[in-house]
Amino acid sequence: MGPSFFGPHYIVNSKISDLGLIHQPDQIDITSMRWIYPPCGVSSSCCVKQSSCYQPSQPILAVSKPGRLLLFSFLSVGWSGSRVLFLRNQKIHKSSSAFHPAVGLNYFLHQDILIVTLTDGSFHVVQNISSDPSWSGDHVNSYQISKAVRSAFVESWNFDVDLADMNKITGVCLFDDRSTVIWAQE
Repeated sequence: MGPSFFGPHYIVNSKISDLGLIHQPDQIDITSMRWIYPPCGVSSSCCVKQSSCYQPSQPILAVSKPGRLLLFSFLSVGWSGSRVLFLRNQKIHKSSSAFHPAVGLNYFLHQDILIVTLTDGSFHVVQNISSDPSWSGDHVNSYQISKAVRSAFVESWNFDVDLADMNKITGVCLFDDRSTVIWAQE
C-alpha cells in the first residue's frame, strides 16, 4: 500500500484463539503485563530461530496485580497452566509494601529469571520461569537487590534521607542482556 500522511498503510492478518479462563475475575487491577519467551533446547520442536537466540512458539504470560504475580504457560516445556506467586513485603523504608503497583517485569533470558519491580523501590526475583517458577532463594536475592537500589538512592541524595523517604521507582527496563537494568526514581 502507498504511504499516507501518518505513514505507510498495512494489512494486518490475525488469528484469535479462545484459551479459556486464565485467572478468575476479581476487582483487583492489573498493574503490569508482559509476554516472556523462555529458552528451550535447540533440538526441541517448540523452537523457532529468531535472531541469535531460540524462543518458544508459545510464550508465558506474566501479569502483576497488587500483592501477587500471575503466570500462565500455554505449552511450555517445563510446565503449563496457571501459577500465582504472592509478593512479600521488603522492609527497605517505612512505606514498603508488597501491594505497591509493579512498574517493571523484566525477563533475563540467560538466567531464566523474571524481576518484578514495584513503585516502592523493591525488586522481587522469580527463578526458573521455564521449568518451575518460584521466588529466588527464599527472597534473599530479592532483598539484596532492593537494598542495593536503596543504597544508590541514598547516595544520590548525598545521604540526606531517612527511612521515612521512599525511593519511588517510576520506570525500569533492561539495558542489555548481561543483567544490567536502568530505572527512574523520585
